[in-house]
Amino acid sequence: EHLNKWGLAMIDKSEMIYYGKLLHRHNLVIGAGGNMSYRSGDRVLIKKRGADMSEGLPGDYEEISLTGLDISNHPFLTSETPLHVGCYDCNEKIKAVVHTHSPYAIAAANKVDNFSDISYEFECLLSKSVPVIDYIEPGSEKLRDAVCKELKKGTSALVLKKHGPVATGETLKEAFLRVLAIERAALVLLNS
Repeated sequence: EHLNKWGLAMIDKSEMIYYGKLLHRHNLVIGAGGNMSYRSGDRVLIKKRGADMSEGLPGDYEEISLTGLDISNHPFLTSETPLHVGCYDCNEKIKAVVHTHSPYAIAAANKVDNFSDISYEFECLLSKSVPVIDYIEPGSEKLRDAVCKELKKGTSALVLKKHGPVATGETLKEAFLRVLAIERAALVLLNS
């Protein structure tokens, strides 16, 4: 059993690596774009800044504690760490967060205020509607607060204008399927 610096069992990175490669394979991220995290208790495994998920390296993910977390002491973390931590803080049922820079979702978000009533698949994985929120500086506390506001209304995902989808789930698979469903819905919206 591998122990972290707190003497606790480490979160398994293999699932993060698997879904990171899937995000890349489905053209939802390129290069170091996008990020994801997985929560277990008060610990979170999160993508590091500059890591390319297509490579699938264990060192691309860092385990942090939510207790007493000072993000400024972790310059290697993704700039979207406040967004991820905010999602976990505002809903204890959230165990995974996936944020992509997927092109069709970004394009569709410039044309609609929400993704709604698109397909049966969309409603099964998400809901009848996924909100689009205006552009807010990435990595900012303001962005974290805006995302949390929507999550508290009961949505499991949203799309950030000029930035891309944020999806949550009780598993990484659920969050992954939600960003994939958003991208497919965006393609339908753009071709309708």
